[in-house]
Amino acid sequence: MNYSWIINCIFIVFSCGLQLGCASNTTKLAQDYLQADYIAVIEDAENSNTDTSNISAIMHAMICDSYLQLRQFNEFDNCIDSVVNSGINAEELRNSLIDSLDPINQIDFGGGYANNSGQKVDDERNNDLYIALLNLMRAERAFALGDVDRAYKFSSQSFKMSERLLGTRFIALHSKIQLRSLGLAAYTCQLLSNCRNKNEHQIILKNIYNSELDEVQRKDKNLITLWIMRYNLLASKYKDNIDIYEDISDQTGFEQSSKLILFNPVGLAMLSSISLVSGVNMFDVAGESFNQSSHQEQALYYLQKSYMGLGELDKAFAIQKKLISEINQASINSISYSLLNDHATILLYRGEIEQAITILKKAVEIVEAQRNSISSENGRIGFLGDKQAVYANLIDTLVTQGDFTAAFEYVERSKSRALVDMLTQRIDVSTVADNKKSYHSKSSFSFAKDGNSRGLKLIKTNNTTAQEKKLVTFGEQISFKKISETLKTGESYIEFYGYGDKWYNFLISQQGIKAFRLNSEIVKDVSFFRVLIEEGDVEKLKVVANRLYKELIEPLDLYLTNKNLTIIPHGLLHYLPFNALYDGNKYMVDKFDMRILPSASVLQYIINNKTDSEQLLALGNPDLGYAELSLPFAEVEVNEISNIIKDSDIFVKERATETKVKNSAGKYNMLHFASHGTFNSAIPLDSALLLAKDEQNDGVLTVRELYDMQLNVDLVTLSACETALGHIGNGDDVIGFTRGFLFAGASSIVSSLWQVDDEATYQLMIRFYKNLTTMNKREALAEAQRQLKATYPNPYYWSAFQLSGLAI
Repeated sequence: MNYSWIINCIFIVFSCGLQLGCASNTTKLAQDYLQADYIAVIEDAENSNTDTSNISAIMHAMICDSYLQLRQFNEFDNCIDSVVNSGINAEELRNSLIDSLDPINQIDFGGGYANNSGQKVDDERNNDLYIALLNLMRAERAFALGDVDRAYKFSSQSFKMSERLLGTRFIALHSKIQLRSLGLAAYTCQLLSNCRNKNEHQIILKNIYNSELDEVQRKDKNLITLWIMRYNLLASKYKDNIDIYEDISDQTGFEQSSKLILFNPVGLAMLSSISLVSGVNMFDVAGESFNQSSHQEQALYYLQKSYMGLGELDKAFAIQKKLISEINQASINSISYSLLNDHATILLYRGEIEQAITILKKAVEIVEAQRNSISSENGRIGFLGDKQAVYANLIDTLVTQGDFTAAFEYVERSKSRALVDMLTQRIDVSTVADNKKSYHSKSSFSFAKDGNSRGLKLIKTNNTTAQEKKLVTFGEQISFKKISETLKTGESYIEFYGYGDKWYNFLISQQGIKAFRLNSEIVKDVSFFRVLIEEGDVEKLKVVANRLYKELIEPLDLYLTNKNLTIIPHGLLHYLPFNALYDGNKYMVDKFDMRILPSASVLQYIINNKTDSEQLLALGNPDLGYAELSLPFAEVEVNEISNIIKDSDIFVKERATETKVKNSAGKYNMLHFASHGTFNSAIPLDSALLLAKDEQNDGVLTVRELYDMQLNVDLVTLSACETALGHIGNGDDVIGFTRGFLFAGASSIVSSLWQVDDEATYQLMIRFYKNLTTMNKREALAEAQRQLKATYPNPYYWSAFQLSGLAI
């Protein structure tokens, strides 16, 4: 069914006034919404023939919320945007709430009006109720997409506002908002280490559960029951859940109220940190699949989780089969992937491998179908968070069965999917920010600990939030055949995958594919390596580098017959310089020429901008306003590079501006930045190259701004600090400079993993560009590192830089 015309309307069609027949339309929509029949709400909107010129804000919010409950994220975003962009002020909003609903006194919102006379009372409270519902929806969406901080912020605001609305006329709607916001605030508070209200929210929840409730609230007590069951799972109080279910199964009221104010899918998702026998973090649990189901079925879902926690797998299995058989397969949604993963886990325990694989594949299909309904890049990254357990379960099973090709394909489907989507369909990215001020108007930086380092540490940033909206669809189905076709003669791919304490590597070459399980100490050793790299003790570093080589590479030694390697890291391995791993006699850089890719699938979407001619734009030692920040070798560096690349334009000091990059970078096929750089781990899109400012730009070129640039660049060299770093999001999507420049159109990026030394970097870069005259990029960088290693044996000086993208 096509609902697009609804979304394109700024205001929904339920501000009816006194029109004939309008009351019945509005009545039905409200009743459908309060009965949690969200599909019917959307159909009510589509079938209405009412004038669209007026506003009914609460009705509009109900429709938006229905999209959210049905996991139709794009439609929900557009629906909310139509409210935000309407420009309606508070007074108009209050009036619209009253004017549009007062003539329809026969509407039963579950408890009627607090004032049955129809008098316009408490306008401001009703407006606050609407705002409370909007905040609740924002909170639920944020939680669904992995943003716990924002989920707590908006849900707690919604709950506090709803507490002040006891006199509102919309009693059932108020009850619905209050319980949903309380539950979400209570749970997200538990997930945040700095939340001060952990006990307060839980006490309120339990008090409501144990109190005498009025008629409207009794209809909502099932929601509290489900919340208590969730908390019991979180606390491993599995037997308490069994007792609760025995109590409620005897209460006919529980089943009779099954369609009243059904808890929303995100509200039923409050188990994102629970990991039971199946290894699944419970997240996003209700949705359309339970839209017409009972609260008892939801309680059954938590009951089977409790039985799994107790090890009573037969009882859990029986409940799973019952739930799976009753789910409408046409609308299977939020609960399904988790339920199927639990079911497959028990099947694996029973030795029914093929059936478990079939069910896990179905679970992955459900996850990806839901994810495809999210338009924003950040949303897609956040959405995959807890769902990685489904992929991990399937990958582990396939590796065990020796089906390495299928396992590899699911590894690729699980990682860097948002980046693949972006590269598949490059379109403009628009940024919608809560704060319209400059992202850097109040940013401040302090110096790196080494005065000769090309890096600054970010001390303070604005707390702005932004959503990079990008309407894309999934790229073509990932296949091993297509990926293997990107292999060049004499090249091998090594791809890593890890989840929890299980790690694997895959070797793809002209001879086929192999897979190996790896040592579980990898994460600890990578972290130790990063600490040692700056301490200067080469011998101690070699010990850890050798241990990592044995853990990561040695299982493949017999098969590494090609000099050209493509490394595809995962998780913390993105921060590891593979060229500095040590086999006991040689570093990897002495044996291989390497490049890095975020995923193997990405390669087929990277644009090849290689041309016969070379035009270089180089910016060095930009004037940042402080003499202490000068980089003298950076200035020498760009001047010497201009002698190697004859067609070069060089800009230094006050001429090395951000404006020059934005206005001119698209005219060149090589870009070189020799400047300070900073990586912002808290807000990775605000990681920046620091250039000279002028009247047009502040000199802070952020990753965020790269998304708005269009480049036809063959090579971007970031001769600055930490430019290879990025925030590793859910699904292993790394947000940083490499991602930004790839999206902007660059073919290859050279960047660094830590704060690099000014003079050593200068020497490395001169060697690199000289080598480029006779070698490809991969060979040129590896040879430059080998040459520099003769002067600077410590890997700190020569191993920070890596090549990403095309190697030619």
